[in-house]
Amino acid sequence: MVATSLMRWLAMADRADPTGPGGSTTRGSPAEAVMAFLPEAARLAARLAIPACAFLGPMSSWLAYQLIFGGAMRATRQASLREPGEAEGALKVAVLGAGAMGGYFAGRIAEQGGTVVLIDVDEARLSALTREGLRIEDHAGDRRVPIAAAKAADLTREVDLILVFTKGMHTRAAVESVRHLAGRHTWFLTLQNGLGNPEQIASLFPDNPVALGVTDVPSDLVGPTHVRSHGAGSVRLFSADGPGGGPLRS
Repeated sequence: MVATSLMRWLAMADRADPTGPGGSTTRGSPAEAVMAFLPEAARLAARLAIPACAFLGPMSSWLAYQLIFGGAMRATRQASLREPGEAEGALKVAVLGAGAMGGYFAGRIAEQGGTVVLIDVDEARLSALTREGLRIEDHAGDRRVPIAAAKAADLTREVDLILVFTKGMHTRAAVESVRHLAGRHTWFLTLQNGLGNPEQIASLFPDNPVALGVTDVPSDLVGPTHVRSHGAGSVRLFSADGPGGGPLRS
């Protein structure tokens, strides 16, 4: 799941913003007032069903009301259990290193629906990212992407994937700093330059799957919150277990 989702995100294909199904309510109606407090998924579900109530009798309309808004309120309670900005079912990714490559990959994954946090030790940059978001310039245009940014010690929830972009000399310390974010099934992926990084990660987390990759995706750090990519690139992934690595293939 992790490898498949990562490769889908890195396809770099532009995706139009999803729009909800048709259907409307009268402005200022009770239904509209209720839906204003519901998560988007619940609002869209309600908008689908509300017009159908006009064709039902009084009893059927009451039952439809209970089903529609009862389900919507359950969705609201379930949404409240997730962290702010976390989409239901989204892969949770921690990107170690908020430089040119870490920033660009984090931003593109976030644009494709992943729940991403950028981890770094530069408090000034983290504050700027939190306040301003991440500015990305590439073939898709110039835009700002809201993104979470924090020091490792300030985070508590386990993630599905830890993507490592630090300098090789900082690998061991950086990976050790996120030990509390790694669960039994958390993947590590290093796209760093240099040799020995996968081995260092595997030695610290012998029970976790580790993947390594090479990429020629270009990225420059223009400013503390600004990355620019010019031209196309690719990513190749390998299992640290060798050519026959089963987990990455699956």
